[in-house]
Amino acid sequence: MHIIIYVLLPFLIYFIWTKVLTMYFRLIYYRRQGMPCAHIPWPLLGNIPRLFGYFTSKDIFAESPMMEYYKDAFKGKKVPGAFVDFLGYNESIFFSDPEMINEIYVTKNKYFEKHPKFQRIQNRLLGGSILFSESTELWAKKRKSLS
Repeated sequence: MHIIIYVLLPFLIYFIWTKVLTMYFRLIYYRRQGMPCAHIPWPLLGNIPRLFGYFTSKDIFAESPMMEYYKDAFKGKKVPGAFVDFLGYNESIFFSDPEMINEIYVTKNKYFEKHPKFQRIQNRLLGGSILFSESTELWAKKRKSLS
């Protein structure tokens, strides 16, 4: 019996620390940085149960479920240009301001194009266009020949 307690207790403490408490520490961090958060996340699940409700009870005259979710999150005010939401126990930073998105693609592109998650999303949305491909030597030659 004591062996089970000695094995399970450290595992439980580790699980609570890595999956629950660190999520709330990240929430506090972003709030201190001045970045608004859509909702206070639930432990482990984040805001997925709340978001799921918008997909299941969608009115035919409503906007997209995500837009309804974010309008409700910010209580009818304008959705901020950049904000944090926890879909699951990991946070995601959302950009809704076109000027911020332009700045990301023009001046800060070197920080975003290297991340594999960003590359997958970009390829699904925009395809393998030369305009949005990774900045390599081949990319530079193609862009130079086009201009």
